[in-house]
Amino acid sequence: MEILETLIILETMLHSRRVRTSYDDLNHLLASEYSEIGASGKLYNKEEAITILLKSEPIEIKSSDFHLNELSNKVMQLIYTTEHRNKSETISKVIRSSLWKNSDDKWQMIFHQGTIDQK
Repeated sequence: MEILETLIILETMLHSRRVRTSYDDLNHLLASEYSEIGASGKLYNKEEAITILLKSEPIEIKSSDFHLNELSNKVMQLIYTTEHRNKSETISKVIRSSLWKNSDDKWQMIFHQGTIDQK
């Protein structure tokens, strides 16, 4: 399987309700040094991000336009767009960037940022 395909699968697993409600699954996919810059501009560490995901409302996330940038043979950047609806049916489009690190043949996310698409 190509790296792009593998990372798309892992990334979109993080969008699924099953993974977003499982501490073990989130802990497995996010590296110990994981950090995230939220849409609010706040920086979150791994435990803070997991806590937020575990408490979040279920949403349907549609992902598209995936692009992969190889930063090294062990670190990849995945850039893509998501679209989701909240309870009031408002559609949000977000441009996302994730950094994935391969350690011992296991990919884990080390960084994520989502920015609301102003278009």
